[in-house]
Amino acid sequence: MTESAPCWSPTRGPRRSGCTPKAAERRPGGEPTKDELYRQAQEAEISGRSSMTKQELADALEHQG
Repeated sequence: MTESAPCWSPTRGPRRSGCTPKAAERRPGGEPTKDELYRQAQEAEISGRSSMTKQELADALEHQG
């Protein structure tokens, strides 16, 4: 089954059964979204994360781990 709309809406929740926010965050290529990287940086307590770009978050997480 292929849908063009995302399966998760931040304001409305799941748009179909079996859809979770985590699953919706992943793009088809498996690349994490900026929000996912931000949450990982938050868990890793990386300072300055709120002003980082997606690439900067990814780099910080890579160097931290």
